[in-house]
Amino acid sequence: MEGLLNQARQPQPGVSGGQPPVQESQGRQPDDQAMYERLVNTALEFIYSDVGTDMVLEGLQLSGADFVQNAGNVIAKVLMRLIISVRTSGSAIPAKMMLQAGMELSAVVLDMAEQHDQLPNTEDGMLDNIFFAAITITGRELPEDILTAQERQEIGQTLQEVQQMKGGQ
Repeated sequence: MEGLLNQARQPQPGVSGGQPPVQESQGRQPDDQAMYERLVNTALEFIYSDVGTDMVLEGLQLSGADFVQNAGNVIAKVLMRLIISVRTSGSAIPAKMMLQAGMELSAVVLDMAEQHDQLPNTEDGMLDNIFFAAITITGRELPEDILTAQERQEIGQTLQEVQQMKGGQ
C-alpha cells in the first residue's frame, strides 16, 4: 500500500488525472484480483478527478465533527457509490474485498489531507480510526435493500476479525 500512496503523488504516464494504478495484492485469485483492481481504480479515478478531489477536500473541512469523522464520512460516500453501482449491475463485492478497498481509500484520503495541509494532527492509529469510522458510517447509511442480511453479517464478521487482529498486535 505504501507504493500506492507514493505513486499517488506523481502523475502516471498514460493514466488520466494522475491517479495511481492499483498494485497486485498477494493471495487473491486472478478473477478476484481483476475485480479488486477495477473496484479500487474506479474509486481512485473518482477521488483524483476534479469533482472527487473537491468533494474530499470540502468533506474534510466540515464543521461540527472531528477530522476522523469527516474523513470517514468522505470514504463512506465513495464506498456507498461503489457498492450501489456494483449491486445495481447485478454483482456483489465480497466482504473482505470491500474492507480492503475501504482501508486503501482511507490511506489515500489521509495522504490527500496531508498533501493539502488539512491534517490537523498525526495521532497514533489515525488511519485505523478513519477506516473504522468509514465502515461504520457505510453500514449505518447504506440502504437496507442494497446488501442482504448474509452480506451484512459477513462484513460484520470480517470487521470483527480485523479488530481482533489489530488488538492482538
